[in-house]
Amino acid sequence: MRDFISFLQAKPVWFPGRERDMNLFAGFRTEIDAPAAGPAVLRVACASLYRAFVNGRFVAHGPARGPHGFFRVDEIPIALESGGNVVALEVAAYNTPSYYALNVPAFFQAEIADAKGRVLAATQPSNSSTAQHLAGAAAPFAGRLLDDRVRKVPKFSFQRPFMEAWRLSPESTAWRTRRASFDSETLAEAASGELLPRGAPYPEYARVTATPISAGRTEPPAPGWRYAGGEKGGRLTLAFAPGLGHFPVEEMEIGALSYAFGSKPRPGEALSLSGPLGADEWRIYDLGRNLSGFPAARIRTAGPARLAIVFDELLADGDVPVFRLGCNNVADIALGDGGEYDFACFDPFTCRYLKIEVISGSVELDGVSLVEYANPEASRARFHASAPDLDDLFEAARETFRQNAVDLFTDCPSRERAGWLCDSFFIGRAAADLCGNADMERTFLENFAITKYAGDIPAPVFPMCYPGDHPNHNFIPNWAMWLVIELEEFAARGGDASVVAALRPRVMAFLDYLAAFENADGLLEKLPAWVFVEWSRANELVQDVNYPSNMTYAAVLAAAGRLYGDDALLAKSARVAETVRAQS
Repeated sequence: MRDFISFLQAKPVWFPGRERDMNLFAGFRTEIDAPAAGPAVLRVACASLYRAFVNGRFVAHGPARGPHGFFRVDEIPIALESGGNVVALEVAAYNTPSYYALNVPAFFQAEIADAKGRVLAATQPSNSSTAQHLAGAAAPFAGRLLDDRVRKVPKFSFQRPFMEAWRLSPESTAWRTRRASFDSETLAEAASGELLPRGAPYPEYARVTATPISAGRTEPPAPGWRYAGGEKGGRLTLAFAPGLGHFPVEEMEIGALSYAFGSKPRPGEALSLSGPLGADEWRIYDLGRNLSGFPAARIRTAGPARLAIVFDELLADGDVPVFRLGCNNVADIALGDGGEYDFACFDPFTCRYLKIEVISGSVELDGVSLVEYANPEASRARFHASAPDLDDLFEAARETFRQNAVDLFTDCPSRERAGWLCDSFFIGRAAADLCGNADMERTFLENFAITKYAGDIPAPVFPMCYPGDHPNHNFIPNWAMWLVIELEEFAARGGDASVVAALRPRVMAFLDYLAAFENADGLLEKLPAWVFVEWSRANELVQDVNYPSNMTYAAVLAAAGRLYGDDALLAKSARVAETVRAQS
C-alpha cells in the first residue's frame, strides 16, 4: 500500500462554524518572492475541490479524490517570477451527498516549498502562535468567502453537486493578482484526515476553440414561467429527496435560470455568426467532438448584462438541450458592469456544443472554448490499421478513456463522474493498453481497500461506485462481485501486490455475506438492493434465482480462490458453475 504523506508546516483551515455549510465558495491567497533555489512546488489538499492561479494564470484543478477519512495531496510545480508573486486558489465546499465529491466537512490545506524543501508559504489558523512563529520564514495564506458564485441553486444532477451561477464584476478576479488587495477573514484549524499521494497523472489542460455554427433570436418564457427542475415542470426533481442535500425551493436564486431554461429559439430568426449579441439573441458553437473540461469565453460588455452558457454533447432540433440525462446543463452569468471578463466554469463538464444566450444587455464574445480536463498518458499508445474506420474506432476509444480516467476510473465524465465498479474492469484493461501501466487502477482499487466508509450500506459490501455517498442505502451486489474479478486481472497485469493483500479481508467478508443468500442448491437467491446485470431485458429477470448473477458468483469464487490460494473457494466455484449449467 502507498505510504501516507504530510505537509511540512501547513495546517488544515476553514472559516469557523462554516465547515458544514452547503455550496460555499472561498478564496485563499499568498504573496511570495521567487526562491533562489530554483522551482517551487504548490502542495494542496481540500474538501471539496480547488482551482489554482499563479499571478492570475490558471495552473491546476483538483485534487484527486480519495476515500472517506483520507485526502489526496496534489503537488504542482509552479513557475514564479523574480520579485513578488501572487498564488491564489478558489475552493468550492459542496457539503452535499454526491457520487463525485464526498459530503465531508470543508477544509483547505496548502503550502509552497522551494527545491531545498524550505517552506515559502503555508496555511495556518489566524492569530496562532505557529503563524506568528512563521512570520519571518513562511508567508501566510489569507482567506475569505467569495460571493461571485451564487450559493442557493439546484444541483447539477442527482449524482453531482451544485450547478454554476455567477455574479461578476470586471474586478471579480483582480484578487488573484497584485492589482487588488485581499482582506482576510478569520481562519480556524479544521478537521481533515490522513493524507495520501495523488496517485494519478496530472491532467492535460489544452484549450480547444469552438466554431460558431448558428445564431438566432430567443422566445422568452411565458409570463410567470418558473424553473421547476425538469422539462415537465412541477417541483425541483433533481436529487430533491429528504436528506439528499439541497436548498429549499423557496430560497433558490434562480430568476435568470428560469429564463435560460424556459426560453426557446424562434424559428426562422437566423442571425450573423459574428458581431455582438443583444438581449434575446443566441449563438451556438461547435468544438468538433465531445470533450470534457471547463467551458470558457472572453466576454466584453459596455454595461451590465446577463447571459447563459448552455452545453451538451448533441443537438436536438438544432438547439442545445438543457435537461438531457437529468442534468442542469447551464451556467448562469450576470455581469455587473461594463468591461472585459475572462470566464471559465469551475467544475468540468462534457459537451460538443456551447450555446451563448443573452438574457439582457449586449455582449461581444471572443475565444469561446473549452479547457480540457483529461488524462495525458492516453497518448502513449500507437495504432494503425489498413482500414481507416478501425483507426477512427481506436481514436474514439482513446478519447473516451482520456476523459474518463483523470483522477480515477469513471463511467462517464458528464452527468456523474463517478468511480463505478464493473466499468472499472474494462477501463483497467484499456489503461494497460493505452498507458502501459496499472498505476491509476492501483489508485482506484486502493480507495476501496482503505476506505473508512460505513453506515449507509452493509459493511461487507463494496460500494457500487466510490468515492461517493449513498445516503439512500442503495448498492449493487453484482458490481461488488466485479471488483474481485478485476482484482485478479490487476494482479496479472503486475499491479501492486500490497493492494491485493490489503483487500483480502474485505473480499473474504464479502464472500461470507453472499454465502448467506445461498439456497439449498448452493445458488444465490433473492439478493438484496439493486440486482443489476446489464441494460437489457435480462435486467427484468433478476429475482429470485438469477442465473447471470450466479455465473458471476462462480467467477468471483474462482478468482478469489486463485488470488489467495484457497482450494475450497475453487471447489465451490466449480459446484456453482455445474449447478447453473444443469438448471439454466
